[in-house]
Amino acid sequence: MRDRKVLLVILLLAGIALLVGCSPPGPGGSARSGSGEPTMTAILLPTRAATDTVAAGIERNEPEPTETHEAVPTVEPTATLSPQPSPSATPLTPTLAPTSVASPTPAPTKRPVALKPTASPELAGKLVFQTTVGGDFYVLQLGSDGPHADEPRRITDGIDPVWSPDGQWIAFIRWREPRGVWIVRVGGDTQDIAGTERRVFDWDKARWPSWSPDGEQILFSRQHGGKEEQQICFQGQCFTIPAQPYWKLGIVDVGDGAFSEPPGPNIAYAPSWSPDGEWIVYAGERGLTVQDVAGQTVVQITDATRDTGPAWSPDGTQVAFTRSQHDHWEIYVISFPDGPDAGAGSVTRLTETPQRPDGQPASSAAPAWSPDGKHLAFLTDRTGRWEIWVTAAPGSPAGSGPRPLFTSELEGLAVEYSYGGERALSWTQ
Repeated sequence: MRDRKVLLVILLLAGIALLVGCSPPGPGGSARSGSGEPTMTAILLPTRAATDTVAAGIERNEPEPTETHEAVPTVEPTATLSPQPSPSATPLTPTLAPTSVASPTPAPTKRPVALKPTASPELAGKLVFQTTVGGDFYVLQLGSDGPHADEPRRITDGIDPVWSPDGQWIAFIRWREPRGVWIVRVGGDTQDIAGTERRVFDWDKARWPSWSPDGEQILFSRQHGGKEEQQICFQGQCFTIPAQPYWKLGIVDVGDGAFSEPPGPNIAYAPSWSPDGEWIVYAGERGLTVQDVAGQTVVQITDATRDTGPAWSPDGTQVAFTRSQHDHWEIYVISFPDGPDAGAGSVTRLTETPQRPDGQPASSAAPAWSPDGKHLAFLTDRTGRWEIWVTAAPGSPAGSGPRPLFTSELEGLAVEYSYGGERALSWTQ
């Protein structure tokens, strides 16, 4: 009997040892204890940095452009490209900035290759282009045999660069602090860049600067006021009317910072000053509109609601612009044979953009006139990426169709267009 009890104890201990040895280990390789539930290790997810979006104000259902100069990991696309509401603290009276603000302009990390313009020597002058909305600006000296001819030179960063009439300054916009309308000194020789920057108007959200013919004033659009979001209910169904911020015309004196607001509508995108100083063209709610600076004469010249980016020809007889074609964009030119106050003349479609290599619709946008009015430079993604092309203007004896402006690529410089009517190119003598 004693031996049987000893045998039972031995068998019982062996069974317990077998059960313990078969239990799976918990985290770290040890045996589980307590209730036997596995533990969970918390993993911190990366957070997204906040950033402002640049109001495009024209196209809907496209991602809004952002100030890419600031370090932002990613930006989610928004549901609309309408301008965003201003902060409630936006001052009613603009504060003029000091006239001696300067910023250094570091050199690019990768030096671009020298470029040569295609075709005729008529493609001369200075071209400024932005790499993207809020990105770097580069200047190219075309048709020159100097030691730095056709070599892209970085100037600064911002939005909507445009040459002054004398080719000495570039006006642009910044949506990073300090925000507002800026000018930067370039000088007659693009290789002698002083880099002197000056903010001439302090405003939270401005866009599309355009110089007066005498170079003393800058016309632009600024976001100011607007309609708040509303909810309307009818027969048990409720609808939300989104907020509509206003974009009004403004003029600032470059010398003393004096500001004035010419008569105009609540929506006036991408204004451009005529070469004779008498007229302003802009994209309104119903199409392109021309008015005199005093607002006494107002003429609607197109009826397509998404026409944008108007640019006067050097002689003031034509306006080039970008028009939506449902699934892509093309460049058109409208003429004024008897002057803007007599109404518009013929409308000419300037580009017939083929599909991209992947079969998707391609666009042509952001036209800029050559100094002699014989050509138009523009952006196009017909090759699968955005490039700077050039074509003859309507009626020009140059007579050549769309082609790349350069025979070699902009090495290390990717160009983008954000479908926001941005002024991506400007050409001067």
